[in-house]
Amino acid sequence: MLARMGHRKGADIFLATCRLLRERGIPCEAWVAGGWNSEAEQKVAADYIAAHQLQSVVRDLGLVEDMPVLYRQLDVLFLPARRDPLPRVVMEAMCHGLPVVASRVDGIPEMVVDGETGILVEPENVEGFAEALARLLADPELRHRMGTAGHARAQEIFTIEAYRDAMMNVYKGLLPTAP
Repeated sequence: MLARMGHRKGADIFLATCRLLRERGIPCEAWVAGGWNSEAEQKVAADYIAAHQLQSVVRDLGLVEDMPVLYRQLDVLFLPARRDPLPRVVMEAMCHGLPVVASRVDGIPEMVVDGETGILVEPENVEGFAEALARLLADPELRHRMGTAGHARAQEIFTIEAYRDAMMNVYKGLLPTAP
């Protein structure tokens, strides 16, 4: 999970999902990167990790300077956000060919094609997130297929050229038509 960690981004859902995966014996290493909204939220997370013995599963990387290096080390981007209008991290992950498991909220469904470039889950659904992640972690071919599709979609809609072309179409649509 790469985000400014806190309630809105679903940090607690992330941790609960990691706990459920561990309880089910699904091997994973989960990283959080991006820092915390507050020291209080970081302490609550650290207490949860300690109470549920997740130290071997969850690593808090803090702020990361070289994000491309981090993306190359990931298998899946997981973003269980409660609210996130247009998460840049989803765009970046897709550009790096990563499948995305994320909440079906705000602008995320316009970015991630469910079942094609990733898996969308209803917000707060820890069970659903755990199932989606377990499925991707168990199937490298599926991860590759979704990551490749995500990369292609990112090239279509997130590049500077795609943005420029979309904006030009908007401007052309505003021009009066000749009678």
